[in-house]
Amino acid sequence: MLRADASTGKTHGSIDSKGSASPSPDRLKWQTIKWQDINVGDIIRLDRDDAAPADLALLHTSGENHVAFVETMALDGETNLKSKQTTASLSRIIIDQEDVSNTDAEFVVEDPNRDLYSFEGRVKVDGEQAPLTLNEIIFRGSILRNTPDAIGMVIYSGEECRIRMNANKNPRIKAPALQGLVNRIVILIVVFVLALAIFNAVAYKIWQRNEDEMWFLSNATVAFFPSFTSFIIMFNTMIPLSLYVSLEIVKLAQMFFLHTDIDMYDPVSDTPCEPRTSTINEELGQISYIFSDKTGTLTDNSMKFRKLSVAGAAWLHDADLQDSKHKKRLLHKTRKKGKQPVKNRKSLRSAKDVALEGPSPPALDPIEQTVGAEDPTASNWRSNAKPGKTSRELRTQDMLRYIQRKPHTPFSKKARMFLLSLALCHTCLPEVQEDGETHFMASSPDELALVQAAQDMGFLVINRDVHTITLKITSSGVDGEPVFEKYEILDVIEFSSKRKRMSIILRYADGRICIVCKGADSIVMQRLKLATLANKKMVEIERRANQRKSMEAQQVIARMSEQIERKSSMGGPDKQRRWSQEHDCWPICSS
Repeated sequence: MLRADASTGKTHGSIDSKGSASPSPDRLKWQTIKWQDINVGDIIRLDRDDAAPADLALLHTSGENHVAFVETMALDGETNLKSKQTTASLSRIIIDQEDVSNTDAEFVVEDPNRDLYSFEGRVKVDGEQAPLTLNEIIFRGSILRNTPDAIGMVIYSGEECRIRMNANKNPRIKAPALQGLVNRIVILIVVFVLALAIFNAVAYKIWQRNEDEMWFLSNATVAFFPSFTSFIIMFNTMIPLSLYVSLEIVKLAQMFFLHTDIDMYDPVSDTPCEPRTSTINEELGQISYIFSDKTGTLTDNSMKFRKLSVAGAAWLHDADLQDSKHKKRLLHKTRKKGKQPVKNRKSLRSAKDVALEGPSPPALDPIEQTVGAEDPTASNWRSNAKPGKTSRELRTQDMLRYIQRKPHTPFSKKARMFLLSLALCHTCLPEVQEDGETHFMASSPDELALVQAAQDMGFLVINRDVHTITLKITSSGVDGEPVFEKYEILDVIEFSSKRKRMSIILRYADGRICIVCKGADSIVMQRLKLATLANKKMVEIERRANQRKSMEAQQVIARMSEQIERKSSMGGPDKQRRWSQEHDCWPICSS
């Protein structure tokens, strides 16, 4: 961990003021220290993918936006990145890292507490006070993501950090069932050894009466307690103390096999299995069912943009599938032991994906009734409800071709506005790689999927700062010249779990002001201009979907039904008839 050298500045503090850096003409120098040597008031620099060693107040981040993205999974379990930004007063003064040593600031923070969702404090810079909230605080345990580096001042350290105050002081050690069984067996053997020693000691006292008759045992009488102790020492080899050592050696070998298991290695992140405890290894092989609170807990949580609906028409986005048709598809790994996966079972979705590997269809005109035109080279799909009817699969490439051919139709205007909304309403930051490709630093995989889909359809975000967004639009075709458009950001209302939506207010180049909102259906539908009509359409779509599902279920039931003649143990119909005549009754048969 890098800390600013003490020679570049000094810190002072009181009960309320946790520390401030005094102005110094020296250049800011960094020294590597351990976490245990960090004190309140130290200036800490975090590099990309570094964990915060203490609770920090953000002073400076690299980039034009002064925004740092942190992952707080160790604090609240959230995998989405959270944005942290310096206060306006500090961002105006601290432009480079060297400005930190020349800044006179006073921080006043609240007393240490356990609240992870609120923070109260203030910072005073050149006589100007600004509030400190969660947006400027990086708690210990947070990991810096998608940001080159960040500089912060320590406000809490050690056991006063929020993550330490929320930690369980007396964690309960998980004990496997096998260990409990072994403990009971060992206790039973100990009790047996004690009972055997007592029995032998009592038997010796009874037999001790005959010692006087034996001259070679004269004056060799042993008391009860020494004899009892001798018998315990004699029989203690029956207690399997080495069993615990053997179990720990076996668990250590199991941890090695888990770490070197090639099936549990993730090549994408270059991460093998990391067993951090050997306590419950034997329980791992007995797991039959896993109950998870959400899908992102045990899955890859990879978001892919697949379909969009514009003006009542649904379009399939398969650009990534077309690019990866020569690559290895994601399949279940073949297991050498246990149940084998069913290879011949194909779902409707997998069959559709295979069909999508065909060549791209020609341009379609959704307005002039050319959507339903059949094309032998186009991909088709069959509905389960009407397997005899073949439907045409519409792709986003077809929609883009239609927009190129007829850019002034109402449908083209709506579709272009939809793609602009994908490219503008987000908080992603573009990052140009060494190979020239543009990658995005996003706070969630949902936003990343939407922005990448807009990029695939010709609306690429090439620059974003605090006040503007610059787009590179290539929707006029591959041979056409790209168009660069700049939009002014007036305000950004970020997404929250309470609002369930995100909004951005933009000013176009022609002076128009537009607000773009994205969020959950239940929230956005209520705020539409034609909310009543939208609700009617939603009810109609749900009714059709339920009807389709019921028809599909009936077809599945009919397809899976079979008539199997039940074999009777009576030996056939002739024997049943004779048996019924003898007993004056018929046997009851169940189907």
